[in-house]
Amino acid sequence: MNRLNEKTRVNKKKLTVNTYMPSLPSEVKELILRSKLLAKKNKKSDEEIVINYVNFRLGMNEQYGIIYQSVKEVIPCKKLITIPHLSEEIAGVFNWRSNLITVIDLKKYFHFSLDTNTKNGNAYIIVIESHGLTIGMLVDNIQGSGSYLPSALQQPFPQGVGINPIYLQGLDRSKISIINIDYIATELKKKFLKEEK
Repeated sequence: MNRLNEKTRVNKKKLTVNTYMPSLPSEVKELILRSKLLAKKNKKSDEEIVINYVNFRLGMNEQYGIIYQSVKEVIPCKKLITIPHLSEEIAGVFNWRSNLITVIDLKKYFHFSLDTNTKNGNAYIIVIESHGLTIGMLVDNIQGSGSYLPSALQQPFPQGVGINPIYLQGLDRSKISIINIDYIATELKKKFLKEEK
């Protein structure tokens, strides 16, 4: 019994870090290569993904953004077919790629005051798709595009200052409100289903 314990102690002493290290130069090279690859993978997972968005205007100076991931197309506003007895935020419908698309007037949806309801020939429809809903968003003008890092977004203004913060993901550079399109699409889908019943 003592001999067995003695043998185990000897084996334990022999097992060092070097025991597990490769001895051949080719194996050492392979180990270094693998460690570099693992380090690169970890670095990539720490990096933030830049989010791109369509920048548009509502009213005279209010700037907003919708992330490109949800945007299917941006088109100049066409003549919309108005349907009676619908919610006032529905501007009408139009034919988009052989599909009848409902268009939401974002100013009315966000309950903008009357003085922000500008009428001009620069209106656009942003066709979005989210949560199985394809819909058009009527906006006053397209300003271009922008991008942000999610960690750099600032908190939206509290309720009572501008639109309800539940509709926003945050503020880019303190001036462009990034719209939470998933929340809006879910809310609209529920509303449409309710109206159908």
